[in-house]
Amino acid sequence: MKLLTETIIIIYYDKSLPDEETLLTEEDFRSGRILRDTVDNVIDDSAMYNSNRFEGDIINPGLTPRTIKGFVGEADPTKLPGIMRNAVRQTYLMWAEARIPYTISSQYSSFSRSKIAEAIEEYRKLTCIDFVPKSAADQDYIHIVPDDGCYSLVGKVGGKQPVSLGDGCIQKGIIIHELMHAVGFFHEQSRADRDDFVTINWNNVETGLQGI
Repeated sequence: MKLLTETIIIIYYDKSLPDEETLLTEEDFRSGRILRDTVDNVIDDSAMYNSNRFEGDIINPGLTPRTIKGFVGEADPTKLPGIMRNAVRQTYLMWAEARIPYTISSQYSSFSRSKIAEAIEEYRKLTCIDFVPKSAADQDYIHIVPDDGCYSLVGKVGGKQPVSLGDGCIQKGIIIHELMHAVGFFHEQSRADRDDFVTINWNNVETGLQGI
C-alpha cells in the first residue's frame, strides 16, 4: 500500500515480497526517534472496526460478550469493587516476566518499520513491558504483518501469533493499541464497571460493533 500526499509518496508495505520474519534494526529505532515528534494523520481508522471480529479488532476464538467475563475474571458476581480487571488473569495467557518476543514482516517499508519501532520504544520508556527480538529459543512470539486491517489476539496464545498492521494501521496510536491487545488487555468499554462511569449512546454505535 502507498499514500500520495502532495509530492511525497509514503509506501507502507509491499505484498509482492515474501513474508519473511525479520527484526527491527538500530536504524529503524533511530528513524523512529526522528518521527517521534511528528503528528499522525488518521488515514483510515475504520481498519480497526471489522464487524467480523470481536469488538472490531480482536481475533481470539470463542470470544463473546459473555465469555469475555471469564477471561478477565469477572464471572464471579461476588468480586469486590476495586479489583475488577480489564486484562487476562489466566497465567497461561500471560507473557513471562513481561517479555514479548517479536518478529516483523519483510513486506514492511522502512517508514513502517520506523513507526513500529517508535511504538515499541514508547513501551520501553513508559512501561515494564519489553518487546524483544525473537531468539532461536523462543517458541511463543508475535509476528507483525500487514494483513487485512488492524487486529490482534489478546494475551499469549502460544506459537507464532499474528498482529496485523495493514491498511490504515501504521499510526503510532494504533500500533500501540494492537500491541496492548497482544500484551493481554481488552478494550476499556469491556470493563465490568464501565456503566458506573459512562453512558453509551447505542444509536451512535455501528451495527455489528456493539460488543458489550
